[in-house]
Amino acid sequence: ACVVAFSPWVDMTMTRGSLRRYAMRDTMLPVRRFREVVSYYLQGAMTTNPLASPVYGEFEDPPPALITASKSEILRDDAAAMADRLRLSGGDVALELWKDMPNAWPLFAGLIPEADITIARAGRFIAGHLGAIPSRQS
Repeated sequence: ACVVAFSPWVDMTMTRGSLRRYAMRDTMLPVRRFREVVSYYLQGAMTTNPLASPVYGEFEDPPPALITASKSEILRDDAAAMADRLRLSGGDVALELWKDMPNAWPLFAGLIPEADITIARAGRFIAGHLGAIPSRQS
């Protein structure tokens, strides 16, 4: 019915500018280990394979999407590129870039107010689209 993504890592090529621009500022993810993680994850597969890097995929009639990221995190450009890709495919996308938040801050629900706000917004987004699921009839 819809997609919600918090700080999505959607490009295994590691060519997005925010990886370099915010490498020293992003305390949640160590960029210096990304190549190692990609190598383990892909096991020799192409970094542009859409199954690993959906930003290179083709989407036919994508569902509505809510994508959030911090303006100062290493995955900021991944989030923006995914939003652009879905829009080019005709998708309705809300991209929310938050100021001064760490990567995947909704993990801190109950600890920081911005996490609670983001989770609540995502919940409303999902609830608003659940009626769009086609009913399954036997």
